[in-house]
Amino acid sequence: MKINKLFLVHTTIDVGSANFQQQYPFRIRDDNNKITSYNRSCFSPEERIRQIISTILCIKNTNPNDRIVILDSSRNAKDFANRFNMFDNLEFIDSADCSEEDATISQTAENAGISATIQLASYFRKFNKEIKELYDFVVIVTGRYGFYNMDTSIFSKENTNKIIFKKVDDGNREGMFLQLSSWTLNFLYSKNDIEPNCRNAQLWAFGIDYLERILDTLDAISYLLSHPKLKYRCFFEEFLYYLTLPYVENIIEVNWTIIGWSGKGWGFSYG
Repeated sequence: MKINKLFLVHTTIDVGSANFQQQYPFRIRDDNNKITSYNRSCFSPEERIRQIISTILCIKNTNPNDRIVILDSSRNAKDFANRFNMFDNLEFIDSADCSEEDATISQTAENAGISATIQLASYFRKFNKEIKELYDFVVIVTGRYGFYNMDTSIFSKENTNKIIFKKVDDGNREGMFLQLSSWTLNFLYSKNDIEPNCRNAQLWAFGIDYLERILDTLDAISYLLSHPKLKYRCFFEEFLYYLTLPYVENIIEVNWTIIGWSGKGWGFSYG
């Protein structure tokens, strides 16, 4: 039986089109090392386009017949649409076509997690009926990452009531995702005796039976990340872990391998 998957690549190709405040940690400097602006990414639009093309090629390599949607929240998103015309079964969507209000928030949010959750939720609301009618699974990929070693047998009719995450290794648990976890734990539970953890949000998937619950989860995460005390201190990945705990019996962890570039200039990652 044929399984229909939607690969949703969410990105902001031109992050520099937003005006970020001084609190945001990534600083843009001129040739004299003078800070000229603040941003949430170190990549130019051309670099991001090349990264997205790499992501598309990874998808095509293991899932050649599945639908790909590039969801971009740049203010000038439509300027980039024709850069992906060489690929078949691919659609480029400007986030503003889903919701202009949500797209504006996504473009200007200094926490990239707010940008991602609002962008995804807006798309799922706009195309809710179409997604339910056409697809068995939705696979969410961040536009800077590629992957290989994907076992596609996990996408079966028996698993359309599952959420699929890449297994988080010990390096992730002790690394950048969890450096700020105490803020999340204190905010959610007012105590520190819960083991910090996170989900890998670079590549994850869910069966179509979970669409509405994933939409609710995304809305909740964007609300929490908007809190002034959490704005610069928490990650999308942390809340994704805690807010999917009620579904733990229907969560599958897999050993997918992800490769890509960190948005803040931490270099190329693999694992």
